[in-house]
Amino acid sequence: MKELLSDPKNKFIPWLLGKVDFLDKDGVRTLDIGRNTLVSKGSDKGWIAVLSRDMYVSFEKLYKVISEKELKQIIKNELEYQSPFKNSYALYKMSEQGSGGWLVQYHFVDLELYPGVNQYALVLTWEDILRFILRDFTGGRVCLDNALGKQFVWIEKNVLKIVDDKGDSLKNRILKTHANVDVENVSMGASELSRNIAHYLLTISWKDLRGALNKFYFVEKRKRFALNPKHALMSGVIFGAVMLLESVYLLGMNYYLENAAESTADLRNEYSELKGNYLQLLDSYSSFASVFASKSHVSHIPQVLHQFSNRGDLRIDRLDYLENGEIRIGGISSDIESFMTFLSGRPDVNGLEFMSPITPDNRSGKDRFLIRFNLTNG
Repeated sequence: MKELLSDPKNKFIPWLLGKVDFLDKDGVRTLDIGRNTLVSKGSDKGWIAVLSRDMYVSFEKLYKVISEKELKQIIKNELEYQSPFKNSYALYKMSEQGSGGWLVQYHFVDLELYPGVNQYALVLTWEDILRFILRDFTGGRVCLDNALGKQFVWIEKNVLKIVDDKGDSLKNRILKTHANVDVENVSMGASELSRNIAHYLLTISWKDLRGALNKFYFVEKRKRFALNPKHALMSGVIFGAVMLLESVYLLGMNYYLENAAESTADLRNEYSELKGNYLQLLDSYSSFASVFASKSHVSHIPQVLHQFSNRGDLRIDRLDYLENGEIRIGGISSDIESFMTFLSGRPDVNGLEFMSPITPDNRSGKDRFLIRFNLTNG
């Protein structure tokens, strides 16, 4: 274990992944990633399956400007209604495009021909793994001689072409002849192939992993676990232990809180007193803030008088502004009634009244007045 943890990326992760089964029309080949070797057919199968290109049919669709939540529902409908087989296993891969849309690739496997696909927790395609292995390859054609056999690989119009060297059909011979032009040989043994697959599984995104997970596998596992008497007994023991621990925890917390309540009575009383004082101060502040907000300023008075249309006939001899917001104005005018009507019609003027009777001015013959009112702010 110490050796595994010394290099987790290249040793511990492959050991944790265990075995990977490569499925094709000829059968199953198992690669033990932890031991970097191909194992015999009689050994236990792995929990990850890799499908060859001839085991499934594919199509892709581009969905324009759509949210990921809506896209999941569309994918669910597509998987249910677009399958070309009566009984199929479906996987998908989604990628966000630069134009704001989503490109989704669908793959369907005929379970009547390949019923074993449903026995794996994670189902991947050899095509996606090849793209990852050859990610740094700039172009042209590659002859990949790996632990599973020799294959010619190249990309044509963004489509990955794969031709097995062992195929003897006329189409295969033509494709191999075409692929052999300017071919680059890449040799990859079981050890290097294991590392590449482990690195691919570490770098795969959750969006891609979600489409490769086999939900049927986990549902069946849960059913088998629930129906197994040993598992049921184990679940009962675990549940009982959890309930016992929870009861002990609750009793301990109850004892602690009772003692804490007795020892902190003085603190609670002090807190209540402080809270009461705080609420009183808060009410006082609210009242003060309300009065302060409604109180006008002496600078507001010229603004009000400026709006009086007949201000040329008005002469002010006295202007008092008291601390409580009361304003007193004295002066002469030939039409004091218009001035009083103007002030009484304003919503910000309250308590308008004469402080003394109107008397005639000896020099001008106009009316001398003295009034008071409150001017509110807004």
